[in-house]
Amino acid sequence: MFEAFDDINTCIDYMTDAVQYKICLIITEGDAELIIPVLVDFIQIDSIFILCLDESTTDRSIENYPKVKGVFNNIRVIIQYIEETHCDTSSTIGFDVVGKSIALLPGDPTQANKQEVMFMYGQLIKEILTRLPYSKIDIDHMFEYFFVKYINEPSRIEKFVEFERDYRQNTPVWWYTKDFLYSILNTALRTHNISMLYPMRVFIRDLHQQLIQLHSNLLNTGIMKLYRGQLIPIEEFEKIRKNPGGLLSINSFLSTSRNKDLAEIFAGISNNDPNMTSVLLEITVDTSVPTTTPFASIGALSNFGEGEDEYLFTMDSVFRINSIEKCNANIDWCVRLTLTNDNDPDLFRLTNSIRSLVITKDISHGDICSLAMLMMIMDETELAIEILETVLNEQIDPVERFKIYVSLGTLYTALKDSQQALLNYKKAVNSYVLRFLPMNVLADIYYGLSELCMLQKKFQLALINVEIALGVELLRCPKPYGERLAHIYHVIGRIYENLDKKNESLTYYQLAIKYATKHFPRHHPFIAICMMSQAALLYRENQLGQVVSNIQESGRILANSLSTQHELQTYVHMTDAQNFCEKHDWNNALASYQKALRLSHLQVSSSHTSNCPILCGMASVYTRLGRYNEALSTLQQSLEILTTANLMICPHLTLTYSLIGEVFEAQRDPSALSYYRQAWDIGLKCLPPTDLIMVQLRQALSRLQH
Repeated sequence: MFEAFDDINTCIDYMTDAVQYKICLIITEGDAELIIPVLVDFIQIDSIFILCLDESTTDRSIENYPKVKGVFNNIRVIIQYIEETHCDTSSTIGFDVVGKSIALLPGDPTQANKQEVMFMYGQLIKEILTRLPYSKIDIDHMFEYFFVKYINEPSRIEKFVEFERDYRQNTPVWWYTKDFLYSILNTALRTHNISMLYPMRVFIRDLHQQLIQLHSNLLNTGIMKLYRGQLIPIEEFEKIRKNPGGLLSINSFLSTSRNKDLAEIFAGISNNDPNMTSVLLEITVDTSVPTTTPFASIGALSNFGEGEDEYLFTMDSVFRINSIEKCNANIDWCVRLTLTNDNDPDLFRLTNSIRSLVITKDISHGDICSLAMLMMIMDETELAIEILETVLNEQIDPVERFKIYVSLGTLYTALKDSQQALLNYKKAVNSYVLRFLPMNVLADIYYGLSELCMLQKKFQLALINVEIALGVELLRCPKPYGERLAHIYHVIGRIYENLDKKNESLTYYQLAIKYATKHFPRHHPFIAICMMSQAALLYRENQLGQVVSNIQESGRILANSLSTQHELQTYVHMTDAQNFCEKHDWNNALASYQKALRLSHLQVSSSHTSNCPILCGMASVYTRLGRYNEALSTLQQSLEILTTANLMICPHLTLTYSLIGEVFEAQRDPSALSYYRQAWDIGLKCLPPTDLIMVQLRQALSRLQH
């Protein structure tokens, strides 16, 4: 809300009564000396700006008042500051940090870090979105997205009408500096919100390309210093403070200025909020050194004009953190950064690791398919399918259509929709372009079909398909891709496990772990999946030596590399629960199992058999806590699920009856023996004698019979 006054007394009366508001006051130089001493102690006055057309004639002592932000000769600069620091949170830069010792490098001993994962996702999103081509249809879709999203906000709709009407009449930089667009874009970038970023990719690519063009015209002036003032949450700033020498990636497009005084004004004062700290970013750029990170002076093109001496960096620019120091009385911290260049060894190794996630060198994945694979990793599989199927409805190249069919087969398999997966794989196989593509493309299709056959429990057919994929991959010139071999070996291990060939299964799981740890970033979730598969097999074979370490390591990786709602996080909570059980910390163990169950219910129905291991774990903890009725009630749920699914001979039922026996034994109830016997009889039909459940049952029966 804005209010304008041409009479000082009326203005003072208004602000005296407006105690419910936080007021930003803009006054002319002539009124400043009279009104500031009167109003500076008003609690409702948050900040004061002095507007003066000729700053050289201003009495600078007036700036000593604590709420005075400065003297300005441009009203637009004042308005931008107010909008960025008071009207929304879009100006709060999002960033990710990788420490000096980059943990994601293969073989590095340090623990995985959530920041590293988000760093990677941000770089991947940038690489993909800035390469995606677009058509006139995509431009129309972008405008349609804005109109639908903000249909109930007439003031914004008016701005988007102008945006659609005049898009090509103004430059992307000019549109970016309009008050409505940069906030929406940077909010989406900061949160990695692909559902917003995908329809906005047209503008993202245009803005990125214009910065490349402007950067190519940048004069070689040697060393340049640019500044950015920012209030940052203290908790977030700690990630920077603890990582001197590390890499800092700014998630959004980054506005900076050569005017240090202006940047300090934008940094604000942290005294107003105990949870925030004021930070001045000092960025050193060597214009004589090549860089793939475009930045440029945009004053001549900006909606705000040249008063700010503004330079704009592209999205997800990466800087080296040189130092973090206390600043001055007004600014808490000064962070000195250097723009990374193409020769930065850490960034080079990091980006190579990043590309191995989803951007393969194979023709089977184009940019749009790479985006879809990234979205699957980020637990956005349904949205990825929606995007790919929308693209299929457009006039696209036959090769691109082939790639999308293969990707859709993978995505539908991940969603356990075997019918749609098979339909898309058939379309790929029947495409005439297949005969013109390299032979190794077949490895993708046969690998996908093996996953699909696994889903359909056709294990012999799955083995035939995956062995063909392996043979094709091993013939790849000049050498096979280690990342693909890791996936193939893991699938072969799963197939042999389902065929009850445990030794063969263990061999291939070990190969999968070997290739995964060598060729993937060490926090990649696939490494954790391989370790979990091996640990589960060893546990069932009663080979407990590696089980605990595998489970703990895989749990750490998954916790740091997947979204909190991802289905694999269920295993993270179960791992936590098992670790607490080992320490006899039963209350925390129970809490972790309960988290696992809640998350499982978000992924599958409460009657799904995948809930049974969680219910059994909870029941075991209830027994240890002496809460026998709750233990029996929980085990009854497991029995009902298995009975409904007609799984009367299975390891889960063996475990359930065994745990019921434990509950009764703990209460010295003779019924325990009959339940142990039921568990034993079922286990003999579905478990090897060396299985840990069978070993424990043998001990229990011997104990009670004696």
